[in-house]
Amino acid sequence: KPETFLLLKNRIIRNIFSNYVGFVLTMLVMLYMVPFLLGELGMATYGAWILVNVFFAYFALIELGLMPAVIRHVSQALALDDRDKVERTVGSACAVLMRLSLISVPILIVIICLAGWAVDLDGFDRRTFVTATVLMGLIAVIDFFRRLQIAVLEGHSRFDLLNAIEVARTFAGAAATIIAVKAGHGLLALVVIRMAETVVEIAALNFFIRRDCGIRVNPRLADPEIRRRLKDYSKFAFLVDLAVNVSHRIDGLVIALMMATPFRSIAYYDVGTKIAGVLEKITDPLIDTLFPLASELDTNREPEAMRQLLMTGTRVSVMIITPFLIMLSAYGGDAIGWWFMIIPNDKVPADIIAMSLPILHIFLGAVFMAVFDATASRVLLGTGQVKFDATISLGAAILNLTLSLILVWKLGIIGVALGTLIPATICNLFISVPYTCRLCGLPVHRLYIAVFVPLLALAALSYGVMALTSLITDNRVITFIIDGTVVSLICGTMLLRLLKQAAVVARELDGG
Repeated sequence: KPETFLLLKNRIIRNIFSNYVGFVLTMLVMLYMVPFLLGELGMATYGAWILVNVFFAYFALIELGLMPAVIRHVSQALALDDRDKVERTVGSACAVLMRLSLISVPILIVIICLAGWAVDLDGFDRRTFVTATVLMGLIAVIDFFRRLQIAVLEGHSRFDLLNAIEVARTFAGAAATIIAVKAGHGLLALVVIRMAETVVEIAALNFFIRRDCGIRVNPRLADPEIRRRLKDYSKFAFLVDLAVNVSHRIDGLVIALMMATPFRSIAYYDVGTKIAGVLEKITDPLIDTLFPLASELDTNREPEAMRQLLMTGTRVSVMIITPFLIMLSAYGGDAIGWWFMIIPNDKVPADIIAMSLPILHIFLGAVFMAVFDATASRVLLGTGQVKFDATISLGAAILNLTLSLILVWKLGIIGVALGTLIPATICNLFISVPYTCRLCGLPVHRLYIAVFVPLLALAALSYGVMALTSLITDNRVITFIIDGTVVSLICGTMLLRLLKQAAVVARELDGG
């Protein structure tokens, strides 16, 4: 039975609100922990920790794209009010993951040993690095089942529960990390803390899935037909995941293999990308709710609602990040300097701004392209067009890797960053979004005009205000406050107007 407009509206508002609360709290922790770890551990150990996490992201790919398939099939089963099918879907996925776990452990050990000896560790203890990477590989296998349970809750649109658990994990992990680092422990302690976080979160997720969703996570409930459908969908979702990881994570591996001082270079690169990454994550609480929603709309055959979802989701997400993009393009160096004021000056690398600022500026463009494409990507996944998404994502990933390997020789870490920006611009701006518009029956020019005309006007007005304030005073704190206030007011006004228009359209779709 389709939900009424009011119930759907309340569910979307609840999910978006809880997502943003969770986002703000976890980002505050991250913004403190990055300079803390860099200052306490030093550039080499911090760079090693970042590289170990890059390996972890690739180890996680061994689940072969099963989680998006679970989200889609669970949300579809719920739209049909078939809870028995939900349990069989979860059981089938659990059975597949158990087999993958048994197969993947020996493969991981071989890969880790080879990788540990291939990287120039820049004086860092090789045995410690290999041990930490092996442990992270084992955590990645355990993490399969954490991600499965997250997929189940996402399929139920229980983002409120997910955020509560994630916030608790983040604060507990940060507290344990601070205690361990202050006690003199290093890389291995961080890995052990990650393992403990994962195990505890799995237990918490399982408890809430049973209590609030009434779902049993039991591999004995596996259904051969559902397992086949999951695999059919997941093989393309895996290609998307692989491509995304190549696009977002390959940079660390390229730097580790090609730079003379890999860990220091990774640390500089991470500072620039972390700030830009926060902007992309600002829209995640909104965008994450669109995948199961698009799947429900596709199941219920509501094409006009799907077109409005694509139009509104794209415009709102772009408008949300626009003031941050404008301010960071003008105040990026100041932002890095102010960020690292939370640790003593003697622990801040002297060249941190000079090395990280160009990376930040390049990634601001990459983040815009990612956010512009984010709604279209969720619509493609929700409507089952995962094969196209996989093809485009793989093309972008291959181009990313190729350009990064070429440009790193001449431009260093700046070349690696450009290797990310160029493919994102080509694939997102000229291929993925236009294809999704045609799929939904939305004229491409209509979406682009609705997004870029207000954006260009806003940018011109904002930079005009910044030029004026720079003539009044050269105090960067004062100009930042004035410029930030003006830009936020302009963007906020435009965003509220856009949301009101979306509400009117939603009521019309519901029949008034």
